[in-house]
Formats: sequence, structure tokens, C-alpha cells
Amino acid sequence: MRKKHAYLAIALLLLIFVGCQKLDESIEPGLSNGNTIKVDTIGGALFHSIPYQHHNVIIKQVDDKYFFSDDIQISRRQFNLLRSGGLAEYTKPRSAIIDDFTYRWSSGEWRYLIASTRRTEILQAIQMIADVSNITFIELTSNPGHSNYVTIVDDNSEGTSFSNHIGCEPGNKELHLHSSQGVGTIAHEILHSLGIFHEQTRPDRDNFINVFIDRLPSDPTVRYQYNINPLSRGVGGFDFESIMLYPSVRNGVTIMERKDNTTWGFQRSYLSTGDIQGLAALYGDKFPIQGPTSFCNSATYSISNLPVGASVSWAVSNTTLASLAPSGSAVTITRSAYGSANLLATVLFNGNSIVVTKPIILVYKQPTITVNGGNTWGGSKFYIIGNTEPGTSYRLEVTTPSGSVYTALGEVSLDQLGKYWVRLYLTNSCFTEKLVHTSSFISVDDGGPIH
Repeated sequence: MRKKHAYLAIALLLLIFVGCQKLDESIEPGLSNGNTIKVDTIGGALFHSIPYQHHNVIIKQVDDKYFFSDDIQISRRQFNLLRSGGLAEYTKPRSAIIDDFTYRWSSGEWRYLIASTRRTEILQAIQMIADVSNITFIELTSNPGHSNYVTIVDDNSEGTSFSNHIGCEPGNKELHLHSSQGVGTIAHEILHSLGIFHEQTRPDRDNFINVFIDRLPSDPTVRYQYNINPLSRGVGGFDFESIMLYPSVRNGVTIMERKDNTTWGFQRSYLSTGDIQGLAALYGDKFPIQGPTSFCNSATYSISNLPVGASVSWAVSNTTLASLAPSGSAVTITRSAYGSANLLATVLFNGNSIVVTKPIILVYKQPTITVNGGNTWGGSKFYIIGNTEPGTSYRLEVTTPSGSVYTALGEVSLDQLGKYWVRLYLTNSCFTEKLVHTSSFISVDDGGPIH
């Protein structure tokens, strides 16, 4: 299969390739960057302890297999990225390194081959994800002759279900299902395959929760279950309802808690709003909002291809800026003020609730006007116009005490006694010469202040 490469920063649109969506498969950063990496051998496995801020990221190595936790296996390429930490020796921007760590499935197509006796439960887990995401699931009935698919097998050997990959890594990809774990856990493992880590591994977790590593046995085979991943990213706030989150309590001991010291349980019944948003960040919204990114007075937005029985409710993040006139799967927004906001659509169907967000600009933002301090006779007053936006121009109009009018470029010369008036006009795609600022001041000849 022909492989394509691209450098992709975190804020860029996704590119669509055949097979895995790779960013740079030639990455093999150096393993020496000043980090002190401790290696322990326990039960025939190597445990690499990689320092990150005040944490240690522990990777379990068995032969040429690398485990980030019991149910997540990473590739040697990903292990090398963690060891390098994406530090100064790596010439690409950190945002690109984060995207390099997990490859996406191109076009959001996840191909799978069922070699398990649990077909019904697997299809239920797939449907759980398909109902709320933009992922296309394609079942294969035979080996297609390439590696861009996942084989799902039964396996009780490790005591838990696990994925031997995170994201669309090159090579053999498998999901191993333990007979004691149900549909929710199967969906959990599929999300790993799609590139989603455990919620408690996000690098900003310490802003939301307390993790008491010292309450765990010192054995790294236990502690590495609570790794933090410096090369991952959180989407939105910490999601306590996530199907990807471990419970607070382990064997009767509280290992994690909210900042208010409360705990949470174990959820494997549905994809939370945060899980849905995470998939949307990687693969796009299931129901994207269609309409302009900016408008002058009013605009209509809509969602198409809704399933039968689905309903949509609309909202705007700042109700002082606009009013809404919803009509089924469409809404008309009328501007009542200027600024930026988020348009929110909540799609309800089959018991699922999917929130879709579209940033919109109600065109024109009030410029910031900075005027210099006091002036004396014969001096000048400076107007500095900030907070401008592309496609917008401003004009200063000055009326002198004698009544003459001229246009200034930011400097108003004070060559007459009396009151000056200064007006700022805006021109953009919506307005021509809109008055947005007026001020007056007195020019005096005795060195007095200017108001």
C-alpha cells in the first residue's frame, strides 16, 4: 500500500489518506535527552520509569511489546516518542508531536474482522459508538491482505480485555476480549483502537482530580495503571462520566478523587458527552452544523441527514448577542449585539444526546481605543486603534473648534483653542462608515490638562 505523510499541527483540519492517517512514519527520535530513565525487572518484564514534571510515566516491556497500562499496548515508535518527551532535540512543534503520537484512521473508517465467539456483543458495542460518532465501521469476512484492520479475538490469558495498539498504528492490530467483561468494556477497547486514552491519563488531570499514587503498592505493575500521558491532550473539562475513566476506589482504597474530595464509580454503559466530543475532535462531528462562520444581521443554520425520530434543540452561548428562531433541524439567528459566540445544537435520538458546537462571529468587534495623556497648546493627541479584525478599516474624523473637518491617521494636531471632536468610523463587510466612537477634549494654551 502506498503511504503518504504530512505534518499536522493540532489546530489544522484533518487530512484524509488511504489506510492509517500517518503524520510522519519516519520518526525515531533519539533516546538520550537528559532524562534519567530508571529500568526495573519484575517477573521477566522491564518497567521503564520516565520522569515528567512531578510524575513518573511507567511503561511495561515484555519482549518487544510495550504496555502503557494493562489494556493499552503501544508501539515501539510511540514508546520512543514518550522517552524523548518531544523536547528540544525534536525540531517539530510540540502540537505536532502530540498529533504524531496517535495516528487516526483515515476517513474515520474502522475495519474489523471478528474471530471471536462474541459476535452479538461486539456488534452491540460497535453500534453504541456508531450511534454517536462519525466513525464508519466496516466488517471484513476474510483477511484483506493488508494490516489496516483490527482482528477481534477471545483471550482470557491476561485477566482483562486489552488492545494491542492505540490509534491506527502500522502492523498487526488486535482487540483481545476477556469472557468476564461485557459490551461496555468492548466499546472501551474499540475507543483505544480509535486513539482514545483513559480519561485519568490526560496531562492536565491534576487541575481536576487528586491521584494518590502513594496509596498503591510500590509494585510498578499496579502503579502504571495510573500513568499520565504527556503526549496526549484533553478535550473540554475532565469527564467524570467517561466510559474511559477508571473508578475512584481500588480494592477498597480511594486512589482518585475530585478536588472537593468526592469520589465516582464505574461507568461502562454509554459514551458520555465528553467521549463523544473526544471522537469528534479526532474524526469530526456526526451531525455537523451547516452555515456561515460569520454574518451581519441574521443567518440560518441547519443539520442534515438526521436519523428518523431525531430531534434538535438550539442554543447560543451568549444570549445577549442574538435571538434564535428554531424550526426543526434548522435555526435562524438574528443579531442583537456584536461579538463572538458558540452555536449549540443538541441532537436527541435513541436515548442518546449529542451536543454539536459551531463558533460563530456576529460581525464587527468593538475596537479598543487608547488615547495618550495630557497635551498642551501646539501639541497633539494620539489615538491608537486596537482589536482590529481582517477586512476592517477605521477612519478618524476630526472637527476643530472653528468647525473645519479633516481625516486623521491617528494623530490629532492641536493648533486651535477650544473644543475638538473626534469620531471613529468603521467599514467592513457589513458596514460602511459606521460610527463606533466619539470623544471630545479642550485645547488650552496654559498647559492645562486635556479631557
